[in-house]
Amino acid sequence: MNNHFQRALVAVLVSTGLLISTVAFAHHQEPERENITTLLRAYDAFPKATAFKSVAEDPRTVLLEIVADDSEPEIIRLQALDALSLFPDADVRQVFRKVVAESWDHSQAPRATHNAINGLMFGWGEAALDDVLPLLSHPDLQVRLTVVHAVGKSGGDAGRTALQAQLNDEKDPYVREAIQIHAKSIR
Repeated sequence: MNNHFQRALVAVLVSTGLLISTVAFAHHQEPERENITTLLRAYDAFPKATAFKSVAEDPRTVLLEIVADDSEPEIIRLQALDALSLFPDADVRQVFRKVVAESWDHSQAPRATHNAINGLMFGWGEAALDDVLPLLSHPDLQVRLTVVHAVGKSGGDAGRTALQAQLNDEKDPYVREAIQIHAKSIR
């Protein structure tokens, strides 16, 4: 079966509900998906967008597929989630927002929440503050620290103001110290 026909068949089967989503990802089990997965296994340095673009025509789509594919090892899915921040668009932002929303009921791996917070701030900067600032009241200390660090890197004046306002409500000494450090560092 030729590649074009196979992709068209998969698209029709998915759109009619005759093929479940994890099987639909099979069309990227080609060299592109294998190459992206190899890049995601990097230990020394995380690949840049140019590396992903050099091995796949549409790396964002392949990364989205990997994130959603429950048959992939969790570490690969988390790496793919992190890599999505290199390709910010509306679909990627929705994925990050979903992960952040699910952090409240702990249905996401803590690392996924960390990656989504950083992805939102890296990809959208000050425009993502509405997505991440509510997490300053999250019950998990690590989530709050991640927000403080991420906002500290790219939150702008609005981020500094929000961090300073949170200082009075924060009870944990580590988070308070991080807020004091990062509220000053925002430019």
